[in-house]
Amino acid sequence: MNYKYKDFKHNQFCTCMIYSTKITDAKISINKNGEVYICQNKVLGADASNILGYKYSWRILDKDQDFIEESSGYVNNLKLFQ
Repeated sequence: MNYKYKDFKHNQFCTCMIYSTKITDAKISINKNGEVYICQNKVLGADASNILGYKYSWRILDKDQDFIEESSGYVNNLKLFQ
């Protein structure tokens, strides 16, 4: 699924696949520079400044970029929850 940058909210629950690992317990973290991360406990990635109590984070967007699944690299099946 594709999302606009404005759809992402700090501390928002989400699910996704990173590589072939299913992530069912995760939250979105947005740092002071506007970079968007998926915080979760399964896959080591780029470090967010606030990992919201999880072990790892995975950067998915820079500020004002939209999430286009076909070009997102290793993240697929992203679902955001309100």
